[in-house]
Amino acid sequence: MQILKIFAFFTPSPTLPLPLRKEKGTVLPLRRGVRGVIFYFFSIIILTSCSINQVSSSKSFYHNFKHLSKKEIEGKDFAIESQFVNSEISIIAPHSGGIEPGTYEITKAIALDDLNYYIFSGIKEKNNQKLHIPSEKFDEPIAIYLANKSKFIITIHGCQGDSDIIHIGGLDEFSKEIISQELFSAGFVITQAKSGYFSGKNPMNICNRSMQRKGVQLEISDSLRKKMFQDLSFDGRKTTTETFHRFVKVIKKAVEKIKIRVVD
Repeated sequence: MQILKIFAFFTPSPTLPLPLRKEKGTVLPLRRGVRGVIFYFFSIIILTSCSINQVSSSKSFYHNFKHLSKKEIEGKDFAIESQFVNSEISIIAPHSGGIEPGTYEITKAIALDDLNYYIFSGIKEKNNQKLHIPSEKFDEPIAIYLANKSKFIITIHGCQGDSDIIHIGGLDEFSKEIISQELFSAGFVITQAKSGYFSGKNPMNICNRSMQRKGVQLEISDSLRKKMFQDLSFDGRKTTTETFHRFVKVIKKAVEKIKIRVVD
């Protein structure tokens, strides 16, 4: 907590955005002098903490949806919800419900009635993590159909981590920059992973299976998602916070900017 408080002290006000630079795959504000050194030091602590907590997809129990569907029952163990509207943009949460709590609510709030969405939720009483299919192997037919019909995709994920941070990945570099700038300006701490689990670089990752073969993956830490709700329990997620609404507003604003160039 002390680290986060000190970090926040050196973070710019959302109303005073600073130029950005990339530092080993990380988007950081430009700093000078003593404050710059301290800011950079605590940024590295936060990023290292999150990297230690990331989950390897190689530990997933199921290799793909076909494998999962042979063992698990729809309506009992997992649920699929989707919306197809007159949009070429889709928001996808492939690990929702009890798998990565909070991603269901975030996805629905971003899409509303304006965008397509797809949500795969774990609804088991326990052990929902078992239902986590790696993003590059997520091949549930409805999800693939929606992705292939979309010009742009954002996937919403949850990751482990005690710091309030968002890892931005995917192959759509233009859209990643827009989303990064908007999130940073709104006071969120972000990284752009260039390799590894959070990078979303695999062409088979569900975020990259759009018509343009590229998209954006957002991995939101446990700590930050907890601040978006009363808590991450099923009932706790019914009560959203200012952080939740600020995040949703930022992503919707970024989508509007992306739409002008990517879709229209």
